[in-house]
Order: sequence, then structure tokens, then C-alpha cells
Amino acid sequence: MQIIYNLIVVPLLYLAFHAAGLFNEKIRRGIHGRENLLPKIKGDLKTINKTRVWFHISSYGEFEQAKPVMTQLKAARPDLAIIVTFFSPSAYENIKLAPPVDYICYLPMDSRKNARQFISIVKPVFAVVVRHDIWPNYIWELNRRKIPVVLIDASIPEKSSRLLPVFQNFNRALYNSFDSILTISEVQTDRIAGLLGNSQKIVQTGDTKFDQVYHRTRETGKVTHLASHPFLKGKNIWVIGSSWQQDESRVLPAFERLKKAHPDLLMIIAPHEPTGQRVEEIERRLSPANLKSVRYSEFSETSADFDVLIMNKMGLLANIYSLGMAAFVGGSYEQNVHNVLEPAAHGIPVLFGPKIDTQPEAGMLLENGGGFIVRTTAEIEIKMSEFLGKKEIADRAGENAQKLVMEHVGAAEQTTNVLLKLLGNRN
Repeated sequence: MQIIYNLIVVPLLYLAFHAAGLFNEKIRRGIHGRENLLPKIKGDLKTINKTRVWFHISSYGEFEQAKPVMTQLKAARPDLAIIVTFFSPSAYENIKLAPPVDYICYLPMDSRKNARQFISIVKPVFAVVVRHDIWPNYIWELNRRKIPVVLIDASIPEKSSRLLPVFQNFNRALYNSFDSILTISEVQTDRIAGLLGNSQKIVQTGDTKFDQVYHRTRETGKVTHLASHPFLKGKNIWVIGSSWQQDESRVLPAFERLKKAHPDLLMIIAPHEPTGQRVEEIERRLSPANLKSVRYSEFSETSADFDVLIMNKMGLLANIYSLGMAAFVGGSYEQNVHNVLEPAAHGIPVLFGPKIDTQPEAGMLLENGGGFIVRTTAEIEIKMSEFLGKKEIADRAGENAQKLVMEHVGAAEQTTNVLLKLLGNRN
């Protein structure tokens, strides 16, 4: 299995990655960011002389999800150095090195040689993979060196390709290579146990995403300048989070019509990747409707007379939701919905599209009346009109959403306890 993966799959992935980089600027940044990476890591880590633990994380959102675990781990063991690797440029480029993390870098491309060299340089006492970004050569090399590796916040969507018969044997062996698998729910425990053929490695600890969004609600200082802004005070603010073009083609026409009936309605929109190109796309969509916009980077104490505030800075969205009376979370018309728990934690109703298979918490919000699927512009307009027309309906939905979050806080502590036990066994 390992021979087939390295002889066939790894070269194909390498070619596909570099071919895509010719057309995709994000992928191209990831390729350039990995140039001379291993010598750089080796040089950088010479100054970090503590016992090292390694977390691998795919994206910005998953970093935030793992942060409560890393924070609690470091609080319990301040003698540890936490090394974090990323696959995505959008994560690596937008996360600043700060406690509890001691070092961040890209993960070198998955190959036997890279895995051997990287692990020899980092020398982790154990490794943690967050959610799903599992690279086989790294897992196999950790196994070969008898370094424990744990999968946290583990979940497999019901229709995942990992479960297809053609891939099932490979993934069964790969998942069995973990020393422990910490699942987010009973459903996921059963599904992963079915893949493994047993449940001996599985511990159901819950989803640390609930802890992450709860803790973010307490970071109010990040948006104080917006909350106290005279133009925003007294307004009904609709927050559009992590939007793609497919979301904006439905949401912005609905906002145009809603604005005519509710002049005090304002929109704050945060595109999933707030590049200059994406911000310009949103501005072009607003222009024909005579909707005035201002970019966050140009927002000031004197800003006024605008309809839409466009967030062109990452890292604030989870706090921006605190300003809203309702939220729409993007990603679920063509791909999959993004983090619906961030607005839910602030006690506001959450709208999203129909593709929610990879986010079970979206289904949980549907069930408890805190979240709502909207498939068309008309459905978005109807639901928002309902919230704007009857405040008690929006308040009740928001209370349901927040209740769901509070009922599931605590996964980070359970996850940390498993890691501390593992660490204790290694000392």
C-alpha cells in the first residue's frame, strides 16, 4: 500500500499541485512558500529547546478550532513548545505567531523523504492532526519512529470518498495508524468505528469548535470601535460571513429589496478570501443597485452614509457577528457551509444554503430552530423580512442557536486531558 501510494499517488499529486499553480494564485503562493523550507525550519528551531509537540492544521478555521486545546495544553505544561504546520496559504499568511504557539510553518509536501527530514528536525514527543488533513507519509513515519499521533475533532461526512469501496481499505489502514482518534459525536464514533472495524482507538470527546466560538464571544475588544460607532448605533445589522460569489448572487439582491422596506438595515459582508479582486467584485455588484459601500481598511470615526461595510481583513468575523441581528454563512451553494457556530454563539439566527454535509452542527441548528436553510433569493428575503418584522421571532431563534453552543462547550478540556495523559506516558 505504501509503495503504491509513493510510486503513483505522490507523483500525481505533485504534478497536479504544480499544474494548478500555473492558474491559481493561492496554490502558487503555497508552492513558493515551501521553497527551501526544510533548511529554514531547521535553522529556526535551533532556538526552541523545549519538549516539542506538533499540531498539523489545514486551514485558518481549523486553527481557531484547535486553539482552545493548545491553550489548555500550554497552561498545564508551560515547558512545552507547540509547533504548528499549515497546508493552506490563507492560514499560514493570516495567522500571526502568538501564544500558545511557539512556531508556525508550512507542512512540506507529502513524500517519504520530506516526512523523514521534517520529523528528524522537529523531534516531536507526539503529533496531533486536526480534523481531516491526513498526509500518509507523515503518519507512517511517526509510526515507524513509535511517536504517538492523535486525530482530534475527527469526523467523516456520510458521503465522503474515504468510505467508497475503492478507497476503503486504504483509509482503514491509514486511520488505524493513529494511536487515538477523538471524535466529535456519537454518529461519528459509529461511522469511524465502522471504517476501522473496531472502536478500541476511539474516544468521543466532542467538538472543540464549540469551545472556540464560545471563547471568541468574550473577545469584545476587537470590535469596540464598530460597536460604538455613531453611524452603526441603532441599526439592524445583517452579517454575511465567509461569502463566495454564489452566495453574493443570492444575498445582495435580497438585501437591495429588504433595504427599501427597512431603511435602517445595514450589511457587513466578509468574503471568504478578502482579496482586492473579491472586494472589487462585491463593489461592482452593489453599484447598479445604488448601494453605497465602504471598505473596512478605509473605515474611520467619520464614516457615514453607507449601506454595506466590506471586511477586507481576516480574523475579525467571529467578533463581527456580535454586532448582528441575524447572519448568513456562505459556502453552501457550490461547496459546503462554513462555520455556523460563530454567529450562533452570539445568540443570533443563522441562515445558510443547502450543502451542509460536512458541518453536522448546521443540521443541529436546523433541528433546534436556530438555523435555517435558504435556497433562493426569495427565500432569503422572506426569512429576513420575518426577522425584521417581528423581533421576538429573531430573538427566539437566536436563543436556540446560543443554547446549542453552550450545551456542547467542554470538548477542549476532554481533548486536552487525553493529550496530557499521552504526554505523561511519554515522560
